[in-house]
Amino acid sequence: MLLKIFKSHHPFIIFFIPLFAFSIWFITFFNPHSHDYYIPDTNMFLYSWFTGLYNNNFFISSILSLVLIIIQTFLIIRINFKYIFIRTRTYLPAFIYILIIGSYIPFHNLHPVIIGNLFLILSINKFFINKKEKNLISNYFEVGLLLSIGSLFYFNLIYCIVLIWISLLILRTFYWREWFISLIGLSFGYLILFIISFFNNSLDYTIDIIFNNFKSFYLYPEISIFQLIFYSFLGFLIFISVINLFFTINMKKIQTRKYFGFFIWAIIISVLFFVLIPSMSMDVLIIIAIPATYVLSDYYVNTKSKWWKESTFGILLALLILQIIL
Repeated sequence: MLLKIFKSHHPFIIFFIPLFAFSIWFITFFNPHSHDYYIPDTNMFLYSWFTGLYNNNFFISSILSLVLIIIQTFLIIRINFKYIFIRTRTYLPAFIYILIIGSYIPFHNLHPVIIGNLFLILSINKFFINKKEKNLISNYFEVGLLLSIGSLFYFNLIYCIVLIWISLLILRTFYWREWFISLIGLSFGYLILFIISFFNNSLDYTIDIIFNNFKSFYLYPEISIFQLIFYSFLGFLIFISVINLFFTINMKKIQTRKYFGFFIWAIIISVLFFVLIPSMSMDVLIIIAIPATYVLSDYYVNTKSKWWKESTFGILLALLILQIIL
């Protein structure tokens, strides 16, 4: 029943989306010390500046986190409506995205990856081009620049340039200038940063901060049995959704096949980030959430077995509630 409501494209669902997000964030607003939260270690420059504006106040941080997630949710819906990944107009991606992000309590305050992820979503909107121009150099410069700015909030976003290159391989014919200009865009934010630091006599400090973020190492966080069950079940659903795509992708339009090909590779690359990059921990979850949202939404929209869809989605919601409360 809930899945049927979430899949609807009725206008009233738009107002239900922020209410759904607030219901997940609700417990942290009034019981901030019930869970461990993100504690800054070596923050990037823009994140330190931004959090300094409100003195790291917990309540303001939680509100900002919720607002940014809701904004990202509507951007995800807009991208789907623009490029039509899922053949049925639906707001389901919004609820799945909120469900995934809201499942990890440290994201209930303003973790830097939440800000960085906003720039990643904006960059995806830029490189998902359905035009057939020979080159789109300005687009890929903007994509690189968006990642560059985002990485000044959350350094690990810089590794997402790999996703840009994957998109070039899948969505575009090879045009070397587009690859090169994406690197120029990625470097541009740091060029400005170094120039400002040089004139402020803080270049050594700037280099130290970047180096510390590059070599930082985070231990994998302790998770409860309910969190383990939730993420295992979520991983299972993502896995069967990807397998289902392999059997149904030929029924989709050519451009849609390319988009979902990118989503599958984005999930794989994000998992590799988690395994291979020492400075990445559970924060990679929010990066995986973008492609996983579209893949899961496509699965739940197109799978014919009603009882299977309703039961698995219901179990996922129940596990989410249990692991947040307990």
